[in-house]
Amino acid sequence: KGTSVMINCIGQLPDKQALTQIPQAFYHDYGKPIRPGRKVGHITLVHPDRNHALALADEVEGLLS
Repeated sequence: KGTSVMINCIGQLPDKQALTQIPQAFYHDYGKPIRPGRKVGHITLVHPDRNHALALADEVEGLLS
């Protein structure tokens, strides 16, 4: 039981090294070439506490900017 959050990677990939520091984050790379507006992967976050999951989502979104 818990909360799952999915973040789409649109036109860019996250810093994979930084992402490994978040054990609740699971990265799925689609292997597509990077293009503006193209979905190239997603990150799933799983945590028992909803507020913590949303805070992690904010942290991960920072890796995409």
